Amino acid sequence: MDAHVQLERCYLRWARGAEEEKEATRLFKIAAEADNCSEMSELGSCYQVGLGCRRDLSDAIILYSLAMEGGNWNAHARLGECLQFGIGLEKDLDEARRLYEFAADNKNGMGQTFLGLMYEKIDMEDLEANRLYRLAAEDGFSNAQMCLGKILINGRETERNEEEAIRYFCLGAADSNSDTYVQLGLCYLYGNGVKADEEQAVKYFGWAADHENCGGQEQLGLCFKLGHGVETDPEKAFHLLFLAASKRHSSSIVELGICYRDGCGISEYKEIACKILEVLLKLETAGALWS
Repeated sequence: MDAHVQLERCYLRWARGAEEEKEATRLFKIAAEADNCSEMSELGSCYQVGLGCRRDLSDAIILYSLAMEGGNWNAHARLGECLQFGIGLEKDLDEARRLYEFAADNKNGMGQTFLGLMYEKIDMEDLEANRLYRLAAEDGFSNAQMCLGKILINGRETERNEEEAIRYFCLGAADSNSDTYVQLGLCYLYGNGVKADEEQAVKYFGWAADHENCGGQEQLGLCFKLGHGVETDPEKAFHLLFLAASKRHSSSIVELGICYRDGCGISEYKEIACKILEVLLKLETAGALWS
C-alpha cells in the first residue's frame, strides 16, 4: 500500500471536519487517477454521500463500475446497494442481490453484510443473514459486527447472548464505527449486557454524535430532553434532533415534530410540527444503511 493510500485512510478514519474530509477526498483522487481500483471505490463512496466534495451520484456510479471491472469486490457491493435502494440508478433487486452474492462468495465483508441485510427482509432467511454477519464480523468488518451484535442482543433467530453482543459492539467501536457507539450507548442506557449507567450511555451517544451519526444525535438529544445522564436542556435537545432530522433520519423527524408540538426548546409552532410529520410519512425508512 503506497503512502497516499495510507494517509487518505488515516484522514478518512479520523476526519472531524470539512477540511479533513476534503483532504481525504483529494488523496483518494490521486490514488484513483493511478488506476487503484480500491481507491476508485472509496472515491465513489465519497461522491455518493458528499464526503469532502459535492455529492454526485453519476460520478459515484462511474467509479464503482470502473473499480468493479478491475475486480474490486467492495465496488460490487456498493453498486449493489445503489441498485437495491435506487441511489442514482433504477431499483433492481435481482441485480443487487447478484452483485452482493458475487462479493460475498469472494469473502468480501461488505458484500456479506449487505447480502445479510437483504436476507433479513426476507421471511425464513434470518439464519442465513446471521451466518453471513458472522463471517464478515470474524474477518473484522465493523458494520457486520454491529449487525451481529444487534441480533445477539435481541435474541432473534439465535440464543440471546448479551455478553457476546457487547464483545462485537466493542470490536466495532475500536474500529471507530459510530453505529456501534450508538448500540453500546443503548446497552448502557437500558442495562443490556452491562450494568445500567446513563452517564456512560451519554458518552457513547456523544462520541457517535461527534461523528455526525444521526442515531447518536437523536439519542443524545433525547437524553438532554429527558434528563438521562445529564441535566435537562431543551435547547440542546432540539438542536441535536434538528441535526439528525435535517438528514432525513425518520425517527428524529418524529421527535422533532413532538418538540415543535410541545414547545420543547422552541416556541410552539403546531403547523410546522404537522409539516414535519407529513415529511415522515413520505420517507422510505428502509433507506441505504451505510450512506
